[in-house]
Amino acid sequence: MALVSPSVRNGAETRRRDGPFIGLLLPFVGRIDDRIRPFIGENRPFILNRAVFGFTLIELIITLVIAGILLALAAPSLSGFVKSNRLTSQANGFMADVALARSEAVKRGANITICRSGNGTDCLIGTTWKDGWIVVDGAGQVLRVHEKLAGDNFTIASSAVADSIVYDRSGLMTPTPTPAVVQTISICDHGRGRLIEIAITGRAQISKNPPGC
Repeated sequence: MALVSPSVRNGAETRRRDGPFIGLLLPFVGRIDDRIRPFIGENRPFILNRAVFGFTLIELIITLVIAGILLALAAPSLSGFVKSNRLTSQANGFMADVALARSEAVKRGANITICRSGNGTDCLIGTTWKDGWIVVDGAGQVLRVHEKLAGDNFTIASSAVADSIVYDRSGLMTPTPTPAVVQTISICDHGRGRLIEIAITGRAQISKNPPGC
């Protein structure tokens, strides 16, 4: 009778306890890894025992609802920011054209006019300054064109500058407004606006929240 060493007998018993086709001494089977669970004695597929990351449908819905609430809260502020920037840009554009008209009048030694214009070539075409304006010299040559104001913005002008502003060779408004007070043009947008004040000396400045807007 052949003698079986304890180590061989223990190995066979170990293989029997591991189940069929599982063991260190069988071909095509690697070392046993506690993370791997094959289809033996288990009702689950051959996968690594590790966490699976992702969102559930409920979590996704909650995230979208919160994002919608935050967007709704931010929308009014964003709208106000856009309108404020648009007003500032329009007022700065008018100021730049006023400065151009005044400087050209001094440089050329002749009258230069900035007037409202809806077609970009002729003065006094259009209802108000919101329809656009041009800078022209005494010969009618157009030096600069500004398009119609964007959005629902509108303008309010004092009587002396309702149609045009004329600078003489000294850089002064001509004819001198009567009474000789600061003339104003307001650019308004639903309760907010920019006020452009033009002194009889020809200098202009901008302030916020004019009356009447």
